[in-house]
Amino acid sequence: MFNRYFLVLGILVPLLVFPQASTKKKQQLTGIYTDMRYNEEGGDVLGMELYLVCGGRGYFATVQCAGGAPSRPVIVPVQIAGNRVAFRLPEGLPECGISFTGVISAKGLKGRFEGEKSDRWLPRRNGYWQ
Repeated sequence: MFNRYFLVLGILVPLLVFPQASTKKKQQLTGIYTDMRYNEEGGDVLGMELYLVCGGRGYFATVQCAGGAPSRPVIVPVQIAGNRVAFRLPEGLPECGISFTGVISAKGLKGRFEGEKSDRWLPRRNGYWQ
């Protein structure tokens, strides 16, 4: 009886102390987020494209905006908190703001640059240049 008590206790205690891993899948943050497109009417390129990657010391984004002609792409560090992202771009990029904040979902990235009145929706899909 004494041994059986310790056997049951030996099985139950670890289950209570070390709960099972969550079956909820962690959101993948890395990927390509873009609404960049060719505008046939004006013959120009519009939108924003963001490649989010994980580097040795955190996350980084290659960002390119276009409001007629694509800007030069830049690489910037990205701050991540859960599924929230934030980054700052250097000044002087046409069609881009400076400070961006957004939320990543399985379908894309929704966010805005500081001073914008509405969110941008960047679906998760192949990039414009692919």
